[in-house]
Amino acid sequence: MHEHAAAALKSHRVETSGWRSQRLGAALISQSGLILTATAAHRSAVVSLEPRAVGRTFPLLQFARLVDAARASANLARSSPAESGPQLVAAAIASRGRLQPVEDGADDVDDPIGRSHAFFDRCGAVLFSAVERILPLAASAAAQPHAGGAGAGQRPA
Repeated sequence: MHEHAAAALKSHRVETSGWRSQRLGAALISQSGLILTATAAHRSAVVSLEPRAVGRTFPLLQFARLVDAARASANLARSSPAESGPQLVAAAIASRGRLQPVEDGADDVDDPIGRSHAFFDRCGAVLFSAVERILPLAASAAAQPHAGGAGAGQRPA
């Protein structure tokens, strides 16, 4: 991991010691329920490797916008923690057709490689902002009782 990336992550209290990269291939894509990319070009590359991933592959910033729209339209039903991820993907897909398009590149995160430590920090802030917009919804959905009446961390009878 690039030393500036590690520092940016650590400033957000993310542990990086166990981090490792791996080559992206069709097998890894196929077993993923959601693929978030830094740019639209990265999304295109993922879908080129595994065309069946088109419906579950998003630039991160676009996914955050779509989840925001789903939240605003109350398009998120209650679910168990295991259902939260698929529920967010379904809500984002449903929101796709209702939002106005944005300018090309508006959902892209700038590549910090070769840039200053401060630039890495700014990119990290953009990424963390998007993730925080998405994850509270998963946490909120997980904390809500589902149809069986059990709350978070409980199994229905």
